[in-house]
Amino acid sequence: MARISKNGILSGALGNLVFVNSESQSYVRTKPSGLQQTPKTKAAAKAFGFASAQDKLFRLALTRQLPLITDSRYASRHRARMNKALMVHSQQNHQDAEHNLGLPESLTGFDFNAHCPWEKITRFYPEFRLSDTRELECRFPALKAGREIVLPQDARSAELRLDAFTVNPLSRTINLNLISSHTADLSIFQATLPTVWKFGIPDDSAWLVVTGTLIFKSATPLHTAAVHGSSTYLFAKSV
Repeated sequence: MARISKNGILSGALGNLVFVNSESQSYVRTKPSGLQQTPKTKAAAKAFGFASAQDKLFRLALTRQLPLITDSRYASRHRARMNKALMVHSQQNHQDAEHNLGLPESLTGFDFNAHCPWEKITRFYPEFRLSDTRELECRFPALKAGREIVLPQDARSAELRLDAFTVNPLSRTINLNLISSHTADLSIFQATLPTVWKFGIPDDSAWLVVTGTLIFKSATPLHTAAVHGSSTYLFAKSV
C-alpha cells in the first residue's frame, strides 16, 4: 500500500505500480508478473512435486490394500508427512538418491483419523525390535478394553489390527508387499495375554512399515460408536 511522506513523496505499492525512493533517486516500477525462482526454490518445488505425486500413489495403495480408518481431510496431512519422509532423497543428486529411501520414521505417529487420535485412545506402547537376521519382533502387554483402550460411551469392545508391509516409495507403480498381520478382540470383561508377534523381512531394499487400526464395536447392534476408530503408523524404517 502506497503512503505519502511529510515531504509529499509517494512510496510503496499502488495498484501494479511500486514507488521506490532512495537517497540518490526516486523511481516507479511495475510489480513483477511472477516470482523469480532461484535454483534452490526450483529444486524445492520439484522435490515437493515429486513427493506429492508419490504420496498420491502411496495413499491409493494403502486404502486399496488395508482397512484403515481415515477422515475426509487426511490426504493433505499425509502429503506433508510424505514430503518430509522423502526430503533426504530429494536433496541428493540422482546417483546417490537411488540408494537413499529417505526418512520413513517421519511417518510414525501419523493419525489417519484426526477425530480419534491414536494416543488419546490407547494406553499401551508396542515394543519393536529389528534383528540383524531381518526379523521384526513386536511385544504387547495384556490388553483390556476400557483399561488400555479408551472406549466411546456406547462401545463395549474393540478390534485391534496390525499390518506389516514393505514398499518402495520411489517406484512409479506403488504396491504394498503385505508380510504379516496380527488381530485381537478386546473386551471389557477379560484381558488378552501378553503377546509376541514376529515375522521375517524380505531381502529387497524398501520401507518396512507397520500400521495399527482400532475399530470400536457398539454395545447395541442398531447403533454405532460415536467415534468409529483410529489408524496410525506404529513403525517405519528403511531396511
